[in-house]
Amino acid sequence: MRLSEEYIHQLITGKLAGTLSEEEDICLEQLISEDEAVKREFERIKSLFNSHDIATNFSRVESWDWAEGEDLLARSQHVRRNNRRVLVYASAAVLSCLCVGIYFLNNKDKAPAPMARLATNKDAIELKLSSGDVINLSQATDSNINIGSTQLLNRNKTLSLTADANTATHSNSVSMNSLTVPIGKDYRIVLSDGSKVWLNAATKLQFPFSFSGNTREISVNGEAFIEVAQNAAKPFIVHIPGGAVRVLGTTFNVNSYDSSQVRVALVDGAVNFKTPTGETPIKPGMEALYTRNDNAPTLHKFDENEVLGWRMGKYYFTEATFDDIVKVLPRWFGVKVVIENAAMREQRFSGMVNRNKPITVFLQKMKKIMNVDYYFDEEGVLHFK
Repeated sequence: MRLSEEYIHQLITGKLAGTLSEEEDICLEQLISEDEAVKREFERIKSLFNSHDIATNFSRVESWDWAEGEDLLARSQHVRRNNRRVLVYASAAVLSCLCVGIYFLNNKDKAPAPMARLATNKDAIELKLSSGDVINLSQATDSNINIGSTQLLNRNKTLSLTADANTATHSNSVSMNSLTVPIGKDYRIVLSDGSKVWLNAATKLQFPFSFSGNTREISVNGEAFIEVAQNAAKPFIVHIPGGAVRVLGTTFNVNSYDSSQVRVALVDGAVNFKTPTGETPIKPGMEALYTRNDNAPTLHKFDENEVLGWRMGKYYFTEATFDDIVKVLPRWFGVKVVIENAAMREQRFSGMVNRNKPITVFLQKMKKIMNVDYYFDEEGVLHFK
């Protein structure tokens, strides 16, 4: 299927802003690798605007070299015909940047204060090796990294491991490494056995480069969706606060943001949820909820859209309390939240927040449905009143 010029332009600007989905990112990467003209124009536009500028509404537009932009458009009139298709949308990208820049210049006094980032937030996805060395995966994109006998490929928001099975007893292979995904981002890792782990925002994964012994064990603090590669001789164990999940080969979601209340939702296969009081088997379509003071987890059916929607950047609320909502917003958007009216905590809300859209889209929806108001103070803190 031939992609339209407008859609390719959207892919380029989305790539620079860091808002593309995994599928869109792969599509653009393929275009860049197969079409030299696309690659040249992508690099040219990238040199004019970095991702932070685009993501923050082109904050550099006041100091941008306008003559350079006009010159870029002028040069598009003299290129070879086989490059005209690319330059049309490249010019459109520059024009859109200029237009958006003019809009924000004319309305800069009306713009809300920037959202305050949480003090504990780091923008980078980091891999901390067992040796203590730290690799910034947000910077080392599309790269191969060799750690002893293990090769790491960081591409398209995915870290893939290839380890030499014969060196599983090597200290690098059996020691635990830590992968930390910050607020507002998500990431995926393919472990050395082929198991895949999707990590939600504000999540930490501990894992070895290669699994030795009779089990495959990792630890998750936060939320993760896991597809376990089947190996009946080597059970897969996921350690979470207050318990562990033991599987052979299956697909499930674990949520341990609140260490006193852990959730395990099984999509297919079979797992046993181990807690201090014993093991509870979980069947597909069921979610186990374990609260620290309970004798055993409680089981109930779950909606896959609600539980797994975070993988597509969507979080669904069903009769959620205000406290439930304000737990999600800081984690997904990195904003500090203050509730000025205690009576709001009694209200319930059903709806969806999309992490790929500005937070104000969701706030306006809340304002209309719940009849609550909000504002950002001078420091960018979000207040509900």
